[in-house]
Amino acid sequence: FGYAIMGAPVALLSGYLADRYSRKLLICTVLVIGKVPCLFSYFVTTYPQLFVLRTLQGITVGAMAPLTSSLAGDLFPVERRLAMLAVWAGMLGAGGLVGQTIAGWISPVIGWRWPFIIAAVPSLIAAVLVAFLNEPQRG
Repeated sequence: FGYAIMGAPVALLSGYLADRYSRKLLICTVLVIGKVPCLFSYFVTTYPQLFVLRTLQGITVGAMAPLTSSLAGDLFPVERRLAMLAVWAGMLGAGGLVGQTIAGWISPVIGWRWPFIIAAVPSLIAAVLVAFLNEPQRG
């Protein structure tokens, strides 16, 4: 619930910011802000702590759609843009499906906390990698 509540207003804010600031920097920031709470979810001891951290994770989900759509507008010609956004949306759905499936398999074996670590680490690595990319010229 908190995840979705945070995502909607953040989407509006990130769309506004994407028009004015470096999208590359925004993506890196959003990944860190959203995935550090994911890491901290490993250490929760109460439901309210988990609720707050999951709510903060909604920042990543809400912000990424406007940021990636803005980048797609500058990275791909009009003829390919819709296809690239469809690939992105498909990967978003596939990532959720694969992530939940993996969490369902490993949680009974190593505990319910580990999927948070496993989900956060690749995103934090991605934040570092994105920092080294060139941002396309706005057009």
